[in-house]
Amino acid sequence: MLPNATLSNPDRLKARSFLATLPNWLAYRALNSLNISQVSSSAHVWKIAADLNATAKLCAYMAETETETETETETETETETDNTMQTETELPKVKADTAKALADLLKSLDGNGHDDNARAKLIELATRVKALESREPIKQLVVIKDGKETAKLDGHCHKSLAKLIKICSARLLDGFAVTSWLIGPTGSGKTHAAAQVAKALGLQFAAHGAMQMAFELLGFVDGAGKYHETQFVKLYREGGVCLLDELDGWDSNATLALNGALANGAIYLQTGQRIERHKDLIIIGAANTYGVGATAEFVGRNKLDNAFLSRFPVVLNWEYDETLECNLSGNADYAKSVIAARKRAESKGVKCVIDPRATYAGAALIRQGFDAIEAAELTYLARLSPAQRDMVRGN
Repeated sequence: MLPNATLSNPDRLKARSFLATLPNWLAYRALNSLNISQVSSSAHVWKIAADLNATAKLCAYMAETETETETETETETETETDNTMQTETELPKVKADTAKALADLLKSLDGNGHDDNARAKLIELATRVKALESREPIKQLVVIKDGKETAKLDGHCHKSLAKLIKICSARLLDGFAVTSWLIGPTGSGKTHAAAQVAKALGLQFAAHGAMQMAFELLGFVDGAGKYHETQFVKLYREGGVCLLDELDGWDSNATLALNGALANGAIYLQTGQRIERHKDLIIIGAANTYGVGATAEFVGRNKLDNAFLSRFPVVLNWEYDETLECNLSGNADYAKSVIAARKRAESKGVKCVIDPRATYAGAALIRQGFDAIEAAELTYLARLSPAQRDMVRGN
Protein backbone atom coordinates (compact mmCIF):
# COMPACT_ATOMS: atom_id res chain seq x y z
CA MET A 1 0.00 0.00 0.00
CA LEU A 2 1.23 3.49 -0.86
CA PRO A 3 1.49 6.33 1.68
CA ASN A 4 -1.53 8.65 1.86
CA ALA A 5 -3.74 6.12 0.05
CA THR A 6 -7.47 6.36 0.71
CA LEU A 7 -8.47 3.72 3.26
CA SER A 8 -11.72 1.82 3.37
CA ASN A 9 -13.57 1.76 6.68
CA PRO A 10 -12.24 -1.72 7.62
CA ASP A 11 -8.70 -0.74 6.60
CA ARG A 12 -8.92 2.47 8.60
CA LEU A 13 -9.95 0.50 11.68
CA LYS A 14 -7.01 -1.83 11.12
CA ALA A 15 -4.62 1.09 10.70
CA ARG A 16 -5.89 2.73 13.87
CA SER A 17 -5.31 -0.49 15.80
CA PHE A 18 -1.75 -0.60 14.49
CA LEU A 19 -1.04 3.02 15.48
CA ALA A 20 -2.25 2.29 19.02
CA THR A 21 0.43 -0.41 19.39
CA LEU A 22 3.30 1.98 18.73
CA PRO A 23 5.42 2.62 21.84
CA ASN A 24 5.16 6.43 21.57
CA TRP A 25 1.43 6.50 20.84
CA LEU A 26 0.39 7.14 24.44
CA ALA A 27 2.54 10.24 24.82
CA TYR A 28 1.36 11.50 21.41
CA ARG A 29 -2.26 10.89 22.36
CA ALA A 30 -1.97 12.79 25.60
CA LEU A 31 -0.07 15.70 24.05
CA ASN A 32 -2.77 16.07 21.42
CA SER A 33 -5.77 15.31 23.68
CA LEU A 34 -6.68 12.55 21.24
CA ASN A 35 -8.33 9.15 21.47
CA ILE A 36 -7.80 6.56 18.75
CA SER A 37 -11.55 6.47 18.12
CA GLN A 38 -11.36 10.13 17.02
CA VAL A 39 -9.09 9.25 14.09
CA SER A 40 -11.92 9.23 11.57
CA SER A 41 -10.30 9.92 8.19
CA SER A 42 -7.55 8.49 6.00
CA ALA A 43 -5.71 11.81 6.05
CA HIS A 44 -5.69 11.81 9.85
CA VAL A 45 -4.32 8.26 9.93
CA TRP A 46 -1.44 9.13 7.62
CA LYS A 47 -0.67 12.38 9.49
CA ILE A 48 -0.31 10.53 12.77
CA ALA A 49 1.85 7.87 11.12
CA ALA A 50 4.10 10.61 9.78
CA ASP A 51 4.26 12.37 13.16
CA LEU A 52 5.31 9.09 14.79
CA ASN A 53 7.85 8.30 12.03
CA ALA A 54 5.90 5.13 11.25
CA THR A 55 4.64 5.68 7.70
CA ALA A 56 6.77 2.91 6.19
CA LYS A 57 5.83 0.50 8.96
CA LEU A 58 2.13 1.23 8.50
CA CYS A 59 2.40 0.68 4.72
CA ALA A 60 4.10 -2.66 5.30
CA TYR A 61 1.56 -3.68 7.90
CA MET A 62 -1.40 -2.83 5.66
CA ALA A 63 0.17 -4.72 2.75
CA GLU A 64 0.90 -7.87 4.74
CA THR A 65 -2.36 -8.28 6.59
CA GLU A 66 -5.95 -8.61 5.64
CA THR A 67 -8.94 -6.91 7.19
CA GLU A 68 -9.85 -8.63 10.40
CA THR A 69 -13.21 -8.89 11.99
CA GLU A 70 -12.61 -8.20 15.63
CA THR A 71 -12.73 -11.43 17.51
CA GLU A 72 -15.71 -11.67 19.72
CA THR A 73 -15.34 -13.85 22.75
CA GLU A 74 -18.21 -15.15 24.71
CA THR A 75 -18.16 -14.51 28.40
CA GLU A 76 -19.08 -17.61 30.28
CA THR A 77 -21.22 -16.79 33.28
CA GLU A 78 -20.68 -18.97 36.30
CA THR A 79 -23.80 -19.84 38.23
CA GLU A 80 -23.76 -19.91 41.98
CA THR A 81 -23.37 -23.40 43.43
CA ASP A 82 -23.11 -24.95 46.86
CA ASN A 83 -19.33 -25.04 46.57
CA THR A 84 -18.20 -22.02 44.57
CA MET A 85 -19.50 -18.81 43.14
CA GLN A 86 -17.86 -16.20 40.99
CA THR A 87 -18.42 -12.47 41.35
CA GLU A 88 -16.83 -9.57 39.57
CA THR A 89 -15.21 -6.67 41.33
CA GLU A 90 -13.39 -3.86 39.61
CA LEU A 91 -10.07 -2.92 41.10
CA PRO A 92 -9.33 0.81 41.22
CA LYS A 93 -8.41 1.97 37.74
CA VAL A 94 -5.67 4.38 36.86
CA LYS A 95 -7.30 7.77 36.64
CA ALA A 96 -7.98 8.98 33.12
CA ASP A 97 -5.87 12.10 33.61
CA THR A 98 -2.76 10.13 34.65
CA ALA A 99 -1.53 9.82 31.08
CA LYS A 100 -2.16 13.54 30.55
CA ALA A 101 -0.09 14.36 33.62
CA LEU A 102 2.74 12.17 32.34
CA ALA A 103 2.57 13.86 28.95
CA ASP A 104 2.69 17.32 30.56
CA LEU A 105 5.80 16.26 32.44
CA LEU A 106 7.26 14.92 29.21
CA LYS A 107 6.57 18.24 27.51
CA SER A 108 8.23 20.14 30.36
CA LEU A 109 11.38 18.06 29.90
CA ASP A 110 11.66 19.34 26.33
CA GLY A 111 12.07 22.83 27.72
CA ASN A 112 14.61 21.88 30.37
CA GLY A 113 17.65 20.46 28.75
CA HIS A 114 16.10 17.59 26.76
CA ASP A 115 16.86 14.94 29.38
CA ASP A 116 16.81 11.89 27.10
CA ASN A 117 17.16 9.38 29.95
CA ALA A 118 14.24 10.84 31.89
CA ARG A 119 12.24 11.07 28.69
CA ALA A 120 12.82 7.39 27.90
CA LYS A 121 11.79 6.34 31.40
CA LEU A 122 8.68 8.48 31.18
CA ILE A 123 7.65 6.95 27.87
CA GLU A 124 8.12 3.48 29.37
CA LEU A 125 5.96 4.44 32.35
CA ALA A 126 3.28 5.90 30.08
CA THR A 127 3.22 2.65 28.08
CA ARG A 128 2.67 0.65 31.26
CA VAL A 129 -0.16 2.97 32.29
CA LYS A 130 -1.79 2.34 28.94
CA ALA A 131 -1.53 -1.41 29.47
CA LEU A 132 -3.16 -1.13 32.90
CA GLU A 133 -5.95 1.09 31.62
CA SER A 134 -6.76 -1.32 28.79
CA ARG A 135 -7.38 -4.32 31.05
CA GLU A 136 -10.84 -5.58 31.81
CA PRO A 137 -12.10 -5.49 35.42
CA ILE A 138 -10.39 -8.21 37.41
CA LYS A 139 -12.64 -11.04 38.48
CA GLN A 140 -12.70 -12.22 42.06
CA LEU A 141 -13.43 -15.90 42.61
CA VAL A 142 -15.08 -16.55 45.97
CA VAL A 143 -14.94 -20.13 47.22
CA ILE A 144 -17.83 -21.29 49.39
CA LYS A 145 -17.61 -24.56 51.31
CA ASP A 146 -20.31 -25.82 53.67
CA GLY A 147 -22.02 -22.45 53.45
CA LYS A 148 -18.91 -20.52 54.51
CA GLU A 149 -16.51 -18.42 52.53
CA THR A 150 -13.15 -20.18 52.59
CA ALA A 151 -11.03 -18.27 50.09
CA LYS A 152 -10.90 -15.45 47.57
CA LEU A 153 -8.83 -15.48 44.41
CA ASP A 154 -8.05 -12.04 43.09
CA GLY A 155 -6.84 -11.91 39.54
CA HIS A 156 -7.87 -12.83 36.03
CA CYS A 157 -8.99 -16.47 36.14
CA HIS A 158 -9.59 -19.03 33.42
CA LYS A 159 -13.28 -19.32 32.55
CA SER A 160 -13.30 -22.98 33.72
CA LEU A 161 -11.47 -22.47 37.00
CA ALA A 162 -14.64 -22.44 39.11
CA LYS A 163 -15.66 -25.75 37.52
CA LEU A 164 -12.26 -27.28 38.26
CA ILE A 165 -12.43 -26.19 41.92
CA LYS A 166 -15.87 -27.76 42.18
CA ILE A 167 -14.56 -31.02 40.68
CA CYS A 168 -11.64 -31.10 43.12
CA SER A 169 -14.03 -30.53 46.02
CA ALA A 170 -16.04 -33.65 45.15
CA ARG A 171 -15.55 -36.74 47.31
CA LEU A 172 -16.19 -40.44 46.68
CA LEU A 173 -18.13 -42.46 49.23
CA ASP A 174 -14.85 -43.58 50.81
CA GLY A 175 -13.97 -39.93 51.44
CA PHE A 176 -11.18 -39.60 48.87
CA ALA A 177 -11.13 -36.83 46.29
CA VAL A 178 -11.91 -37.69 42.70
CA THR A 179 -8.96 -37.71 40.33
CA SER A 180 -9.20 -35.51 37.25
CA TRP A 181 -7.46 -35.23 33.87
CA LEU A 182 -6.99 -31.80 32.27
CA ILE A 183 -6.54 -31.95 28.52
CA GLY A 184 -5.52 -28.82 26.71
CA PRO A 185 -3.04 -27.34 24.26
CA THR A 186 0.35 -26.07 25.29
CA GLY A 187 0.28 -22.75 27.07
CA SER A 188 -3.38 -22.97 28.11
CA GLY A 189 -2.55 -22.53 31.80
CA LYS A 190 -3.12 -26.01 33.23
CA THR A 191 -0.29 -25.83 35.76
CA HIS A 192 -1.27 -22.36 36.95
CA ALA A 193 -4.89 -23.49 37.32
CA ALA A 194 -3.85 -26.40 39.56
CA ALA A 195 -1.89 -23.99 41.76
CA GLN A 196 -4.97 -21.75 41.97
CA VAL A 197 -7.07 -24.74 43.06
CA ALA A 198 -4.64 -25.38 45.91
CA LYS A 199 -4.83 -21.73 46.97
CA ALA A 200 -8.62 -21.72 46.78
CA LEU A 201 -8.91 -24.85 48.94
CA GLY A 202 -6.19 -23.83 51.39
CA LEU A 203 -3.91 -26.75 50.52
CA GLN A 204 -0.21 -27.05 49.71
CA PHE A 205 0.76 -27.54 46.08
CA ALA A 206 3.39 -29.48 44.18
CA ALA A 207 3.92 -30.37 40.53
CA HIS A 208 5.77 -33.26 38.91
CA GLY A 209 6.82 -33.36 35.25
CA ALA A 210 7.07 -36.39 32.99
CA MET A 211 8.58 -39.42 34.74
CA GLN A 212 10.37 -42.49 33.43
CA MET A 213 11.01 -44.57 36.56
CA ALA A 214 9.02 -45.45 39.69
CA PHE A 215 11.63 -43.96 42.07
CA GLU A 216 11.00 -40.51 40.59
CA LEU A 217 7.49 -40.77 42.01
CA LEU A 218 8.05 -42.77 45.21
CA GLY A 219 11.57 -41.74 46.20
CA PHE A 220 14.71 -43.82 46.65
CA VAL A 221 17.32 -44.99 49.16
CA ASP A 222 20.86 -43.86 48.37
CA GLY A 223 24.11 -45.77 48.89
CA ALA A 224 24.35 -44.54 52.49
CA GLY A 225 20.93 -45.93 53.32
CA LYS A 226 19.21 -42.52 53.41
CA TYR A 227 15.70 -42.28 51.96
CA HIS A 228 14.98 -39.32 49.66
CA GLU A 229 11.32 -38.32 49.67
CA THR A 230 9.49 -36.81 46.70
CA GLN A 231 6.84 -34.12 46.75
CA PHE A 232 4.30 -36.73 45.69
CA VAL A 233 5.00 -38.85 48.78
CA LYS A 234 4.90 -35.76 51.01
CA LEU A 235 1.47 -34.74 49.72
CA TYR A 236 0.27 -38.34 49.75
CA ARG A 237 0.94 -38.37 53.50
CA GLU A 238 -0.03 -34.78 54.41
CA GLY A 239 -2.64 -33.82 51.82
CA GLY A 240 -2.51 -31.19 49.11
CA VAL A 241 -2.98 -30.63 45.40
CA CYS A 242 -0.51 -32.58 43.28
CA LEU A 243 -0.29 -31.83 39.58
CA LEU A 244 1.10 -34.70 37.50
CA ASP A 245 2.07 -32.88 34.33
CA GLU A 246 2.73 -34.25 30.83
CA LEU A 247 1.06 -37.53 31.79
CA ASP A 248 0.87 -38.63 28.16
CA GLY A 249 4.67 -38.54 28.14
CA TRP A 250 5.19 -40.79 31.17
CA ASP A 251 6.87 -44.18 30.87
CA SER A 252 4.98 -47.31 31.89
CA ASN A 253 7.38 -47.92 34.82
CA ALA A 254 6.15 -44.70 36.41
CA THR A 255 2.46 -45.12 35.53
CA LEU A 256 2.39 -48.61 37.07
CA ALA A 257 3.66 -47.17 40.35
CA LEU A 258 0.98 -44.49 40.18
CA ASN A 259 -1.68 -47.12 39.51
CA GLY A 260 -1.12 -48.72 42.88
CA ALA A 261 -0.91 -45.42 44.72
CA LEU A 262 -4.29 -44.32 43.37
CA ALA A 263 -6.09 -47.66 43.64
CA ASN A 264 -4.93 -49.08 46.98
CA GLY A 265 -5.15 -46.12 49.34
CA ALA A 266 -1.56 -46.69 50.45
CA ILE A 267 1.98 -46.84 49.11
CA TYR A 268 5.03 -48.80 50.27
CA LEU A 269 8.39 -47.07 50.23
CA GLN A 270 11.74 -48.73 49.59
CA THR A 271 12.32 -48.52 53.34
CA GLY A 272 9.35 -50.82 53.86
CA GLN A 273 7.29 -48.01 55.41
CA ARG A 274 3.58 -47.94 54.59
CA ILE A 275 2.08 -44.51 53.88
CA GLU A 276 -1.69 -44.15 53.89
CA ARG A 277 -3.31 -41.77 51.45
CA HIS A 278 -4.52 -38.53 53.02
CA LYS A 279 -8.19 -37.73 52.51
CA ASP A 280 -7.26 -34.30 51.18
CA LEU A 281 -4.85 -35.54 48.52
CA ILE A 282 -6.13 -34.12 45.24
CA ILE A 283 -4.52 -35.51 42.09
CA ILE A 284 -4.80 -33.53 38.87
CA GLY A 285 -3.30 -35.01 35.73
CA ALA A 286 -2.45 -32.69 32.84
CA ALA A 287 -1.76 -33.60 29.23
CA ASN A 288 -2.01 -32.39 25.66
CA THR A 289 -3.92 -35.52 24.57
CA TYR A 290 -6.45 -37.96 26.00
CA GLY A 291 -3.68 -40.54 26.49
CA VAL A 292 -4.73 -42.72 23.58
CA GLY A 293 -1.72 -41.96 21.38
CA ALA A 294 0.12 -39.28 19.44
CA THR A 295 -1.69 -36.65 17.40
CA ALA A 296 -0.59 -34.50 14.47
CA GLU A 297 0.26 -31.68 16.87
CA PHE A 298 1.82 -33.80 19.63
CA VAL A 299 3.70 -36.56 17.85
CA GLY A 300 5.78 -37.64 20.86
CA ARG A 301 2.88 -38.59 23.14
CA ASN A 302 2.36 -42.13 24.40
CA LYS A 303 -0.61 -44.43 24.20
CA LEU A 304 -1.35 -45.21 27.84
CA ASP A 305 -2.76 -48.37 29.36
CA ASN A 306 -6.54 -48.36 29.88
CA ALA A 307 -6.07 -49.45 33.49
CA PHE A 308 -4.04 -46.31 34.05
CA LEU A 309 -6.50 -44.02 32.26
CA SER A 310 -9.36 -45.42 34.36
CA ARG A 311 -7.65 -43.89 37.42
CA PHE A 312 -8.61 -40.49 35.96
CA PRO A 313 -12.37 -40.84 35.50
CA VAL A 314 -13.09 -37.08 35.29
CA VAL A 315 -11.86 -35.36 32.12
CA LEU A 316 -12.04 -31.58 31.72
CA ASN A 317 -11.15 -29.82 28.49
CA TRP A 318 -8.86 -26.86 29.23
CA GLU A 319 -8.89 -24.79 26.06
CA TYR A 320 -7.44 -21.37 25.48
CA ASP A 321 -9.40 -18.63 27.21
CA GLU A 322 -9.14 -15.74 24.76
CA THR A 323 -10.53 -13.14 27.14
CA LEU A 324 -7.96 -14.16 29.75
CA GLU A 325 -5.22 -14.06 27.11
CA CYS A 326 -6.13 -10.49 26.15
CA ASN A 327 -6.22 -9.37 29.77
CA LEU A 328 -2.92 -10.97 30.78
CA SER A 329 -1.06 -9.69 27.73
CA GLY A 330 -1.40 -6.02 28.64
CA ASN A 331 -2.00 -5.30 24.95
CA ALA A 332 -5.46 -6.42 23.90
CA ASP A 333 -5.07 -5.26 20.28
CA TYR A 334 -1.93 -7.31 19.77
CA ALA A 335 -3.46 -10.29 21.58
CA LYS A 336 -6.45 -10.23 19.22
CA SER A 337 -4.12 -10.20 16.22
CA VAL A 338 -2.33 -13.31 17.56
CA ILE A 339 -5.64 -15.05 18.25
CA ALA A 340 -6.74 -14.28 14.68
CA ALA A 341 -3.45 -15.69 13.33
CA ARG A 342 -3.98 -18.84 15.41
CA LYS A 343 -7.43 -19.35 13.94
CA ARG A 344 -6.16 -18.83 10.39
CA ALA A 345 -3.43 -21.41 11.00
CA GLU A 346 -6.01 -23.90 12.26
CA SER A 347 -8.44 -23.28 9.39
CA LYS A 348 -5.71 -23.60 6.74
CA GLY A 349 -4.08 -26.66 8.27
CA VAL A 350 -0.77 -25.01 9.16
CA LYS A 351 0.87 -27.27 11.74
CA CYS A 352 2.38 -24.83 14.19
CA VAL A 353 2.00 -23.68 17.77
CA ILE A 354 0.62 -20.17 18.30
CA ASP A 355 -0.14 -20.23 21.99
CA PRO A 356 -0.64 -17.48 24.60
CA ARG A 357 3.07 -17.58 25.40
CA ALA A 358 3.65 -16.04 21.96
CA THR A 359 1.08 -13.37 22.80
CA TYR A 360 2.71 -12.46 26.11
CA ALA A 361 6.23 -12.45 24.65
CA GLY A 362 5.16 -10.32 21.69
CA ALA A 363 3.37 -7.82 23.93
CA ALA A 364 6.52 -7.57 26.04
CA LEU A 365 8.58 -6.83 22.92
CA ILE A 366 6.14 -4.07 21.93
CA ARG A 367 6.48 -2.51 25.36
CA GLN A 368 10.23 -2.55 24.78
CA GLY A 369 9.87 -0.54 21.57
CA PHE A 370 9.31 -3.10 18.81
CA ASP A 371 6.27 -2.68 16.58
CA ALA A 372 3.55 -5.32 16.18
CA ILE A 373 4.99 -6.64 12.91
CA GLU A 374 8.44 -7.13 14.41
CA ALA A 375 6.93 -8.80 17.49
CA ALA A 376 5.10 -11.31 15.29
CA GLU A 377 8.23 -12.00 13.23
CA LEU A 378 10.23 -12.70 16.37
CA THR A 379 7.64 -15.00 17.97
CA TYR A 380 4.95 -17.10 16.32
CA LEU A 381 6.10 -16.50 12.72
CA ALA A 382 9.77 -17.24 13.39
CA ARG A 383 9.67 -21.01 12.75
CA LEU A 384 7.36 -20.94 9.73
CA SER A 385 8.27 -21.21 6.07
CA PRO A 386 7.51 -18.22 3.78
CA ALA A 387 4.41 -19.99 2.44
CA GLN A 388 3.16 -20.76 5.93
CA ARG A 389 3.76 -17.17 7.00
CA ASP A 390 1.60 -15.93 4.15
CA MET A 391 -1.24 -18.21 5.21
CA VAL A 392 -1.00 -17.30 8.87
CA ARG A 393 -0.90 -13.58 8.02
CA GLY A 394 -3.87 -14.01 5.71
CA ASN A 395 -2.08 -13.09 2.50
